[in-house]
Parts: sequence; structure tokens; C-alpha cells
Amino acid sequence: MKKLTTVIMFLALSITYAGTPRDIYWDIVDQMGAMYDFSAAPYDNVTAKAWITSRPLELQTTTASNIVYLDMGTNSVIQFNAGNFTTPWTAGDGLNIEAKDESMSFCSGEVSGYILDATSNPIFGGLGTAGTIGIAISLGT
Repeated sequence: MKKLTTVIMFLALSITYAGTPRDIYWDIVDQMGAMYDFSAAPYDNVTAKAWITSRPLELQTTTASNIVYLDMGTNSVIQFNAGNFTTPWTAGDGLNIEAKDESMSFCSGEVSGYILDATSNPIFGGLGTAGTIGIAISLGT
């Protein structure tokens, strides 16, 4: 029985990353590929939300301050921590990010179903530098 309990605990720990911090950084650009001004509120009227595919009602948002704006020189970036979702993320979860320019009708973009791997390494999306994945979220395309 002790061995079974140990095996179950090991499997649970290897599958679930309960509250494990996982910083996500994603570049946001306008329809022409230019960066937004994220240096101060109102952050060029861009809002964003993120969720795990299987849990679309567990949102992290800019309005709830779960997602923050970073002005990184030549990049306008949103940043959040996957460890802050209500339900812990697991390897294989699909991550979705949607950003919207609230000053323009129908001006939004998204990343759908980015699959989280088993590491807790930060994810850098669309920054156009070594070590990044994907492309920037382009609003208005």
C-alpha cells in the first residue's frame, strides 16, 4: 500500500504544476507592425485576456491587473503568470491570449492553443529575438 501511495503521489506531482510560476511575455503590435505605447496608462487603449483552452471562464485580464503592460524598448509586451490561473496549469494545456485595441472597432488579435510544456521556463512570444516562439499578436489584421 505504501508503494502505491508513493507511485500515485509521484504521478500527481509529475503531471500537475499546481501554482507553479510560469511567466508569459507576448509582443503586441498594431496592424502596421508598429509597437504600442505601453509606458503609461491608458496603454494605447489595449486590453488583453488569457485563459487555458479547457477552462475558458478562468481568465487573467488587464482590467483585473493579472496581465501587466511592459514597454521593452522596441517591443510593447503584455506579461502574466500562468501560475496565477485558478486551476493549476499542466503540461499539454492549451494557452490562449486575446488582445484588443479598444479605440478601434473589430481591432483584435490572438494566440490560440499554444501548448504549455512541462518546464517552468518563461515563454517569450513574438519578440523577434533568439529564444522566442511564435509571432507578435497583431491587432487589426
